[in-house]
Amino acid sequence: MKTSAALMIIDDDSDDRNIFAESVNKVNSAFRCLQASNAMDGYERLLKAADLPDYVFVDVNMPNMTGFELLSKIRATEKLKDLKVIIYTTSNQKSAIETAKNLGANGFFTKPEEISALVNYISGLVNERSTAAFIEVGMLAVLASLIASLN
Repeated sequence: MKTSAALMIIDDDSDDRNIFAESVNKVNSAFRCLQASNAMDGYERLLKAADLPDYVFVDVNMPNMTGFELLSKIRATEKLKDLKVIIYTTSNQKSAIETAKNLGANGFFTKPEEISALVNYISGLVNERSTAAFIEVGMLAVLASLIASLN
């Protein structure tokens, strides 16, 4: 189990940032959760960072610069190009997932209704039980219900 990790959430919705930070804390209270309220601020913080976060979660729908535009900018920046970026959005449209893949995202996660789904996803990433994945919450719900029925 990883004992020290840093994750960053870039999202213009303060409630979503708070839920994300709470989820990170539930996984491990020693983990750092960095936050940025828009794409430009997040990009600038990443550029200035002495130590880059292990994972950056990026919302798609933000004013001035979308998450997809930010992802393109990250992939075009030498210092940031290898960051593990997860698109974190309310959308689960196939076109959004394909755009994320084509732009070089390491994963895609639809914002869940239940915080436990986010906690489980983050835990899997930082504890190295899984790799970033293109996960739709609807599929997670189906899998969770199948697993529960087997127990």
